[in-house]
Amino acid sequence: MVNQINYDNCHDTNDQYSPPELEVKFTLPLNELPPEIMQRAIAQAKESCVMELLKLGSISGGKASEILGVNRSRLSELMYLYDISAFQLTVEDLTAEVGSALQDLELNQ
Repeated sequence: MVNQINYDNCHDTNDQYSPPELEVKFTLPLNELPPEIMQRAIAQAKESCVMELLKLGSISGGKASEILGVNRSRLSELMYLYDISAFQLTVEDLTAEVGSALQDLELNQ
């Protein structure tokens, strides 16, 4: 259940667009879960949210990589897992994707 979505930072100032910040808060009644399980659940929720924003075209692949702290190769794996087509990417994102893949190939040889 989403309790709050913060759109306070979405406004025009002198014809400059400031992208909104998304803050999602929810409460789950949990009986004393171990910290490692809580951390894993939080990380999964963040990943799912970022990947959905990428799928919708709300953020770029580069931004998704940055937010999640993953390289382009890992982002490609996540895109596959979340059924996101690489062809939805911008030219810049696709160029970075190919460059990263080539770099990974060179490192593995």
